[in-house]
Amino acid sequence: MIVSGNLGRYTVESVASLATMRYRMGMPFYRLEGIEELKNVALSETSMWDAVNTGSSLLSPLYEKLKEYIANCNSFRVDDGSTRINSETAVIKEEK
Repeated sequence: MIVSGNLGRYTVESVASLATMRYRMGMPFYRLEGIEELKNVALSETSMWDAVNTGSSLLSPLYEKLKEYIANCNSFRVDDGSTRINSETAVIKEEK
C-alpha cells in the first residue's frame, strides 16, 4: 500500500519520522522542538502535532485493514512469547 495525500508543507517521510520519535521512542513534542531548534529549524510542537495528526488520517485505511485481518486470525502470538490465544481462554504450553 502506497500512502499518499496532502500533508501541506511536510513530506510523508518527515511526518513518519516525527510520529516514530513521538510514539515509538516516547519523545514529547516539546523535546523534539528543542532538538529542531539545535538544528536551526523553526518547528513548534503545535506544528508537529498538526502534521502527525494529519498524517494519521492517511493511515486510517491501513489501520482498518489490519483490524479486519487480526479479527479473522485463528490464533496469534502476543509479545513474541509462546502463549497462543485460540479462543477467549488462553492455552499455555507446558514447559518441558
